[in-house]
Amino acid sequence: MRDIKIDYVSNTIIVTKVFLEAASTPYSEESITLQNLQREFPNMRIATRNLQRRNIENPYKGLTYKFMRNYIKAMDEPNLCKFQEAVMHFETFTDNKTLVYTQVRDWFIAHYPDYRELIISTAPELDNNIVSIHGSSLPPAA
Repeated sequence: MRDIKIDYVSNTIIVTKVFLEAASTPYSEESITLQNLQREFPNMRIATRNLQRRNIENPYKGLTYKFMRNYIKAMDEPNLCKFQEAVMHFETFTDNKTLVYTQVRDWFIAHYPDYRELIISTAPELDNNIVSIHGSSLPPAA
């Protein structure tokens, strides 16, 4: 079972929080299992397992309506009204703002799949011969 782990080294029966809550109901399968384990291992203590969250970065972090509008304004200004039309189109079907954002975001990504690379490629190059405040030139970028 994934909900129960017996750690013989630390003398502990480790259960999930969900399993422990289910075991608090008398005569449930979880309750019977836990009673059997306690009978079988009377000296072991019971502890709940801490679930570790995965640190998965959100690939759409920073992709706000404002960012999308500014991007289209800078890279593809003639289609800015198309973006506004898409937003209004999705808003007519639902009041759920999360769902509207998801649909608008998917529309934006479908029309501008390489938006991250375009921002980097269109950024102005730095001048390596800039003079600092102290009068000496800065070293070239590595």
